[in-house]
Amino acid sequence: MTIDLAECLEKVDGQRPEPGDEVVEPITERVDSNVLIIRVDDKSRLNESRPEDFRRKLNEILQSHPEVRGVILDISSVDFFSSTAIATLVLLKRGVSAKSGRLIITGMHPDVRNALEIVKLSNHFENAADIEAALEMFGPA
Repeated sequence: MTIDLAECLEKVDGQRPEPGDEVVEPITERVDSNVLIIRVDDKSRLNESRPEDFRRKLNEILQSHPEVRGVILDISSVDFFSSTAIATLVLLKRGVSAKSGRLIITGMHPDVRNALEIVKLSNHFENAADIEAALEMFGPA
């Protein structure tokens, strides 16, 4: 059985990519100063009603970097948080904290901050304006 990635993408967003189009990964990762930086570039993926794949991907990323002292989650592309996204964020924090790590969220849109305030979770998450500011909060490696 052959799976046509372009056809699958067309079914998801209604647009078929053209040959040569750049495919944007919904989650990217890198390590800087022994801190794992995860960037969410697809807000619909974070807010989907069946988040198992997204959560599995986050877990895989965490498991592949056991040596890091913390995680920066850059959500600057996300302007809305559903209850599913909030649950995913809580699970991520638990996973990072279980390894005695620290989670700092960057690029938090005011609507996202408001969603966390409504459910009384805003004080449970550290945040910074951007990745550089978050790295400074971690201090030297």
